[in-house]
Parts: sequence; structure tokens; C-alpha cells
Amino acid sequence: MPLEKSPSFEEVSSNNLRSPKPKKNNSPTRIALIIITLILLILLSATFMQDGLPTTLRRKGAISGAAVNEVGQAIPVEVIVYNTDIWIQSNTDGTFFIEGVPAGEQSIIVAFDRIAAEVKMGIKPGVENSLGTVVVPTELLEEATE
Repeated sequence: MPLEKSPSFEEVSSNNLRSPKPKKNNSPTRIALIIITLILLILLSATFMQDGLPTTLRRKGAISGAAVNEVGQAIPVEVIVYNTDIWIQSNTDGTFFIEGVPAGEQSIIVAFDRIAAEVKMGIKPGVENSLGTVVVPTELLEEATE
């Protein structure tokens, strides 16, 4: 429609050409949908607060394993995730568990005194990754002292 043929403001106002106001829809179905949506949001929020999920979202995992010497005796070791500030002292039986390890390829250093073994492994986020049993060659330490 050309501008010259369009109605003026007064004509529009006097002829009631305004669009009608939408009806409010407060039907029980709409209210039920709103309540269900709120419940789902609350449940979803509660799920995010559980221990495992934030770890998954941050892309971190955990490592477990054990350390033994070359004859299979359990030895207490230090376990270090290379290029991070993550390290722990194992239990006296050589077992260890580390949380918060960044996902992806990692070098894990298992050290006894001045001798260490390096194990490379892919860390999957949100799960416990088993390093298994790591053999640290403690006979090298005895040879070095002789």
C-alpha cells in the first residue's frame, strides 16, 4: 500500500483497527506444564550438585593403582602427575588413589626414594582410571649405593 493511501493515526484510532489483546491462558494444562518444568529444573540442578558430575564437566578423572618392587613386594611411593601440581604419598601397602587428574594423555611418575617408573595413560573424565600394578626397580637403588 502506498504511503498516500495509508490511513492516518486518527482514522486507525477511531475505526478500532487495533489488534485485539491476547486472551490470558490460565488453563490447568498450562499451569501443570509450568509446575512440571520447575520440578525438572530442580531435579537437574540436584544432579549437577552430585560429586561425579562436576568432575565430568571440568574434564577431570581419577587414578588408582599399586606399586611393588621387582620381587613383587608392596612399597610406599610418591605418585606424581607430570606437568601438574598433583602428587600423593601412597599407603604403606603401595596402593594409591588420586582425584582431579586432567583428562587426556598424562605421564604418571611412581617414585621410590631416588628411583622412579613412568607410565603414560589416557585419563577418561568422570571415572576411576586404573593404572594397575607398577613395578619400581628398587635394585637400581641398591646398585647405586654400592
